[in-house]
Amino acid sequence: MIITCVQFHNELLNKELPLLYSIYNDKIIEKYSKEGYVQHKEFYELPKWIGIVYNNFKDLYYNNKEIEVKLEIVKDIFDEKVIENLNNSDYILFSIGNFNKDLVQDLIQYINADTNILIGGYISLENFNKRTIVYNTIKEMVDELLDKLE
Repeated sequence: MIITCVQFHNELLNKELPLLYSIYNDKIIEKYSKEGYVQHKEFYELPKWIGIVYNNFKDLYYNNKEIEVKLEIVKDIFDEKVIENLNNSDYILFSIGNFNKDLVQDLIQYINADTNILIGGYISLENFNKRTIVYNTIKEMVDELLDKLE
């Protein structure tokens, strides 16, 4: 089983207001750098949810099935290699906020119909793409995936 967590690259998220985001994040990094904060080159936020998912599935085998957790950093939603990687996944996971909801909606159009798309996030997801399965917590999603493996 392949679980792919998707994170969008800074360059894709901040096309419209890159300077504003850069100034804001540079100030935060400058202020807290002595406490260990660093500016990641691909995304501003530290995607804690991906670490939690990975930690729950790393090195797991169920019914002789290996579970592999991957990270796909998307710079271009039309990138054929990205789409191929996602279409080779059994489950694709997104954390959704106002900043990436449109990108997720657009990217889902290129994902095979039989691929499971799991989402959670920071906004109301009631009317999100009907192909998705919405979770209120990471734990809820992880528990359900583990149940499916048994």
